[in-house]
Amino acid sequence: MSRKLKIIMVEIAGRGGICHYAYNLSLELGQSTQIMLVTGKDYELKDKKRNFELVEMFNRLKTNPFILFELTRIFKDKEVDIVHFQASQYPVFVLLLACLGKAAGKKIVITAHNVVSHENKIWEQWIYRKLYEMASGIIVHARANKEELLKMFRVDEVKISVIPHGNYMFFSSTDKNTLVDTDENSILFFGYIREYKGLIHLIRALKIVTDKIAKAKLLIVGRPVENFQKYRDEIEKLQLKNNVELRLDYVPFEEVKDYFSRAAVVALPYEKIYQSGVLQLAYGFGKPVVVTDTGGLPEAVEHGENGFIVPVGDIEALAKALINVLLNVELKEKMGKRSLELAETKFSWSHAAGLTKNLYDSLTTLNKQ
Repeated sequence: MSRKLKIIMVEIAGRGGICHYAYNLSLELGQSTQIMLVTGKDYELKDKKRNFELVEMFNRLKTNPFILFELTRIFKDKEVDIVHFQASQYPVFVLLLACLGKAAGKKIVITAHNVVSHENKIWEQWIYRKLYEMASGIIVHARANKEELLKMFRVDEVKISVIPHGNYMFFSSTDKNTLVDTDENSILFFGYIREYKGLIHLIRALKIVTDKIAKAKLLIVGRPVENFQKYRDEIEKLQLKNNVELRLDYVPFEEVKDYFSRAAVVALPYEKIYQSGVLQLAYGFGKPVVVTDTGGLPEAVEHGENGFIVPVGDIEALAKALINVLLNVELKEKMGKRSLELAETKFSWSHAAGLTKNLYDSLTTLNKQ
């Protein structure tokens, strides 16, 4: 009987969307492979069930450099087959760690949650180019992301696998009695607040929505990574103070359900995105969505079936789609039901992990030839 593959999964932050992704993927892969998840200190999900080994090592940019010796020892374990990096934040650090894995003679897999960082600094492009050159396998979450990767970096196409982002139903798989009631007039904007996420367009669209639905309320929930004052000014200028509720900090795992169960519709008015964990949260809670036609979002949303896709920056189209969902109870229910179905099928972790395991198998087979 052949031994299970041994995989080192590296996710630096230990909290947030990519942390949640790495946890779910490791949990599913743990059924067929031997997984060690190397992640941040004060790991957000340490109390959740797991079938994989957990090593809390990183402290983001304050990481003790001496941990590199320990990590090198882990990578050099002769039974380790693949080192798999969840790459989005801290690209320089990821490149350094990937170099250690490569020097230890291991196959490197990169999940490119973002093809490049959203800030897209010139010097970072060199970092990403080196990462993709070093990798034996690269995972992206949508065909559009694969096309951009090929265009920007001319990566060997055979390296790239398109594997859908898995669902976040583990947020909603809780005692239903602990969920708050849905507010039929609420629109949720959730996650870190950055300029590219298009919140300014959503605030302006809200003005149109409230002309039609006076009780409409926008829940803005997440920690700003930029100066939030321009949004406050816009809310004040449009006289929307009574229609906006703010929670401007990082929301702990246990409280996420309160906002998604309360939401009638989840809005993702992004100017540019590759794929979104917020979308999967909405699906896990069975919520309709309104998204923009950027990155992998159009591939993940069924227009008219579980949500609406509108042009980037089109405030009137965004408002119209939100009004359509909020005013139509039957449509809202139908779309929410379809979102949940997508979470359970197309975006199931068994599907994502199966495709990931196929990639691992192909790389280890090549290694033995």
